[in-house]
Amino acid sequence: MPPTREELETRLQALLADHLDAVASQNPEGFDIGVVALVTEVRYPATVEDVEELVRSRGRPEARYTPEAEWNTYVAMGCSDSRNWIQSGILNAALDLLDEPAIEDAEDDAE
Repeated sequence: MPPTREELETRLQALLADHLDAVASQNPEGFDIGVVALVTEVRYPATVEDVEELVRSRGRPEARYTPEAEWNTYVAMGCSDSRNWIQSGILNAALDLLDEPAIEDAEDDAE
């Protein structure tokens, strides 16, 4: 059963608080937030037919399915700036973060 909107908002508020804590620890003199982009994997219940089709598509249907098979998914994005080039830029910058070593790793190497 999908969570309630209140439960989702509570989870998002906790994630936001963790993010702000991390940013604050890196910027002890203070900071502001510019453009904000929110990217989510949206999960919605699969139909019985979808799950049955997944089971049939397997070479060994007796394996059944994982609980994730009960959900369909898509990616959604919202951004505080409606300009496409800004949205593209912030998402590309986020992808670049995946290629950089973690800050803690870089600090450990410096010691």
